[in-house]
Amino acid sequence: MTEPARDIEAQMKAAVAEGNYARAGEIGTAAGFSLEFIDVVIANIEIELGRSENAKKIWPGLQLTAEPKVDVKPEAAPSESFAEMRKRREAEIAARQKREAENDALFKDWIANAKRADDEAREAQAQAEREHNRAADPGALPDAATMVPAKPEYARAVAPDWLKQMNDRHAHIGNYGNKSVVIEWVPSIVFPGQWR
Repeated sequence: MTEPARDIEAQMKAAVAEGNYARAGEIGTAAGFSLEFIDVVIANIEIELGRSENAKKIWPGLQLTAEPKVDVKPEAAPSESFAEMRKRREAEIAARQKREAENDALFKDWIANAKRADDEAREAQAQAEREHNRAADPGALPDAATMVPAKPEYARAVAPDWLKQMNDRHAHIGNYGNKSVVIEWVPSIVFPGQWR
């Protein structure tokens, strides 16, 4: 129910409680209610107030099967002071912030655990693939540390020494863009005795 509707209802209840039906009718008319509806509203307010006999007078078509039950409200406890309300509200806010902080911490822990599990699964998958590839074809991909450049043995009988040395240290890779690509094997400074 919207605020204006609540205001209209409260004003009409106050007028009916005082017995001022004319004032209740004016409030209903100003709100745009039809005359028939105003009678129904006033009768319902009378029933809520426990005065069903007045409701029958206002709206003769009313058929009550049983006497309506009226909730007797206990006397209201003295209202709490503003300072007490503020303390209670601050305590509620602090409790809510604590719950939110705990939930945030749990969520961050869950994210960290999920990330860690994902990283472990990826590493295990990569390790399994490396082992599978080694087992499937052990000679296909040797380790870089064990690679030794192949030294061609062809044309040694007729080639001069300088050409033999050049062939031992160089390899023709291919022709790319009308340019020949050649690599040279040199002794490794980091790993003495190996060629890089």
